[in-house]
Amino acid sequence: MHFLISTVVFFIVLGVLVLVHEFGHFTVAKLTRMKVHEFAFGFGPILLRLFKRGGTEYTIHAIPAGGFVRIAGMDPGEDVDVEGGFNTKPIWQRALVIFAGPFMSLVLGYLVLLMMGFVWGIDITGTTVDKLPETSPAAAAGMQKGDVVVSVDGKRVYDGYELRKTINGGTGKITTVVAERKGEQKTFRIKPIIVSIRKIGVMLDDPKLVIKQIADGSVAARAGLQKGDVISSIKSAKNGGTNVIVKRNGKSETLLVKSEITDLDSYKKVGVVLYDLKTTVTRVQTGSPAAKAGLHKGDVLVSVDGEKTPTSGDFEQILSTSEKPVSTVVVERGGKQITFEVSPKLFQQSIARQIGIILNQKTVYTRLFKQKAKETGNTVYTNLFGGIKIGTVETYRFTADTIQGLFSKQIKNAGGIVAIGVVTGQAVKSGIESIFFLLAMLSISLAVINLVPWPVLDGGHLIYLLIEKIRGKPLDPKKWYAIQSIGLFIIIGLAIFMVGYDLSRLDMWSNLK
Repeated sequence: MHFLISTVVFFIVLGVLVLVHEFGHFTVAKLTRMKVHEFAFGFGPILLRLFKRGGTEYTIHAIPAGGFVRIAGMDPGEDVDVEGGFNTKPIWQRALVIFAGPFMSLVLGYLVLLMMGFVWGIDITGTTVDKLPETSPAAAAGMQKGDVVVSVDGKRVYDGYELRKTINGGTGKITTVVAERKGEQKTFRIKPIIVSIRKIGVMLDDPKLVIKQIADGSVAARAGLQKGDVISSIKSAKNGGTNVIVKRNGKSETLLVKSEITDLDSYKKVGVVLYDLKTTVTRVQTGSPAAKAGLHKGDVLVSVDGEKTPTSGDFEQILSTSEKPVSTVVVERGGKQITFEVSPKLFQQSIARQIGIILNQKTVYTRLFKQKAKETGNTVYTNLFGGIKIGTVETYRFTADTIQGLFSKQIKNAGGIVAIGVVTGQAVKSGIESIFFLLAMLSISLAVINLVPWPVLDGGHLIYLLIEKIRGKPLDPKKWYAIQSIGLFIIIGLAIFMVGYDLSRLDMWSNLK
């Protein structure tokens, strides 16, 4: 059932992305009085001809994966003298038509992010140290939980994004971090570490947060939490407190707890006693470091390198941030604790520099008539202008990161249609908010990629128009058609390669820790 829903959502997202993109081309073509033969939803054979208006036929095709706009005189081999044809218009008008597609994709991503600020809030990372593993470089330098980072290498940082970018953009040598602690500023000299994803080849079952007991008259009891409830997730509530999503009798319910819940200790403060958390090994890959060391399915994790690991995320982080070639894994089996020495396998190289701090998360909600920003715990309420600012900044950052990724080693982490399908499935599991966030990110990515100066893509068409402007005449249609064909052939080849590449990364190692 999940696969079916994910497939439907995948095609809806893909359809929205392409239709909005093509709508940009279509709108500007109409405004510049170009003749548009067809505005189509989908590809392949025509299933339904909806209507014809203004000389444009609106159709639905068999394959519901996007759409296209057919403009007269746009193909190199078409008659350049056709009335209202693309080739009869000034270069600046043709350039606007081409650019309008990526522009509308960017606008869609931006508007979705703004909308999310009103409905679900936008999660941002602050500069307060929320967690600090004992083995991290920051802890070794003397930083503590609760420290508020003020600057990195002399540059003022206002959120976690700027902090990470500054550290990654540094020399990799000693980094100077200034943090505020109880009203005083302290300076720390920290040696960042290069973080690589390392795994030992086990699949873990994350511990479920199950309520063992509720204190009478407590905040949790007044909120309606009950013994036996399975806590699925928590999120800052719009008007303060915390929305706790629980599963009860097979159904999911959202309960408002009028108190901040940020970590496991917070549950105790609101009157909740949880069962002991146990992270269990559900699979050990044959031939993996874990299998060679002797780990078995059913083992309960106690610690890794001396640190307790209640979740698979913590487990992966400890393995990846440790500089030790051999990790010590302690498990419980048959009532006894057994210690294993395991040599993690490098799964992905050098993805970032880190100093080993986990920062606090804030949820920013936009309110139309709010006069000024107000912060309550991890929840921030801002007015329309504040929401627009955050949406603009987030759009700019993701756009800049996407451009940077295209021209850096990060390009090897890019995914194709299979990867998008997998991410869509994960978004469906997480809920409607994640689906909209995915839509925004994919739309911005589509805008950037389409502006790459490559034949077939919009960027390639813009380069073609630039050449025509410089030469004073267009390229020979046969030559341009040949260039387009080669570009298309390479794009198709790349798409096929990406399918295989995605599948190779979706083996058991991608699901194992």
